[in-house]
Amino acid sequence: MPNPLQLRPDHATAAVADLDRAVRWYQDTLGFTVLNRGERPNGSRFADLGIPGYGIGLVQNPGTPPATTGARSGWVHIVFSVPDPARAFATLKSHGADVTTRGNTAPAQITTFLLHDSEGNEIEIVQEQNGSGVTAAQQPPATPAAPPAAVVKPVADGVYIFEFAGYQSMFVVDPGGVLITDPISPAAATAYLAEVRKLTSAPIRYVVYSHHHFDHIAGGAPFKQAGAVFVAHRNAKVQLERLKNPAVVAIDQTVDESKTLTVGRTKVDLLYLGRNHSDNSLVVSVPSRKVIYAADWLPVGELIWRNVFDSYIDEWFEGIERALALDWDKLVVGHARAHNPKGWGTKDDVRAFRAYFTDLKEAVRVAYMQGLCPNRAPNEVKLPKYAQLFEYEEFLPMNVDRMCLYWRNGWQ
Repeated sequence: MPNPLQLRPDHATAAVADLDRAVRWYQDTLGFTVLNRGERPNGSRFADLGIPGYGIGLVQNPGTPPATTGARSGWVHIVFSVPDPARAFATLKSHGADVTTRGNTAPAQITTFLLHDSEGNEIEIVQEQNGSGVTAAQQPPATPAAPPAAVVKPVADGVYIFEFAGYQSMFVVDPGGVLITDPISPAAATAYLAEVRKLTSAPIRYVVYSHHHFDHIAGGAPFKQAGAVFVAHRNAKVQLERLKNPAVVAIDQTVDESKTLTVGRTKVDLLYLGRNHSDNSLVVSVPSRKVIYAADWLPVGELIWRNVFDSYIDEWFEGIERALALDWDKLVVGHARAHNPKGWGTKDDVRAFRAYFTDLKEAVRVAYMQGLCPNRAPNEVKLPKYAQLFEYEEFLPMNVDRMCLYWRNGWQ
């Protein structure tokens, strides 16, 4: 059959009456694996499931008890990927389709847009990840994709960045031992340990989780087998014991407000600066090298990731001030970006993020007072002075949506 836009399935989201029952069904009947699971600030429970090449998000909304029978169930969001979203947008618009661009101003900049069918159902079109336009079924079986390359970058004496598939974490090497942060994933952890062994044969003393989100901390088994003690904030331990992800190694020691670990002659401070992108984010500091590691909540040269449902806005601002008050020169971040090839930023970068965050909050407050939240503000609020930041076009509408929830719903 013809497929002029080269659509391929990406993922779908469904509202369910009983999340636990639905998860079991997808696991037992279709073989899906649970990738993430939790509760959002509005009280809704969610689970992200996947099989190779496709994902499903399940949401049980607040006020939907498990005993109800489907009254609030059904597909609410279906996503397709295309090799050229701008061309797909133009084609659909020329045919009279109901398309919106999440605030993008020029078709050439479109990486995602929304399409509504004849009944008003929402369909999201996103950029195909490999950009090739070749579906999985068309890929030649004899040429499997090469695994992502692992990269190690020195930051300071004995302090390094490990980079893998768009993620980063920091590790500390001392003749007396090694401290690892965030193993990232099973595939990453194997490569991570191999890269560390190229630098040192010292024992792996600790693995520190920056926060409980699975996309940063899964796969630590190789380090556990090497004898590492796993450390995280006490709230992370609570979250992980509830979620029970088998790919995440259990926590051995917890941190409350702070904890100092000693690796040989190197001291590493674990600092809790309050809730921000989670309720359990730690800053990992190597005071003697003036280097810190903070994943996801102090971005360098980019916007906040999507809607950041798992977030605490007022405390996030307070945490920024506490982070700036610490004595450090380099901030290692949790994601590798082309605009930041060195993988770290400075206090000026944190101040720049604070300025964006402040202006975002104020702009959305004004939009809320004008009655634009929640529906119109994501498409109408613009912050052109920040247009150079990474993912401005794609993420600004979603950042605005999160702030609408702050001002309109009190999700602080």
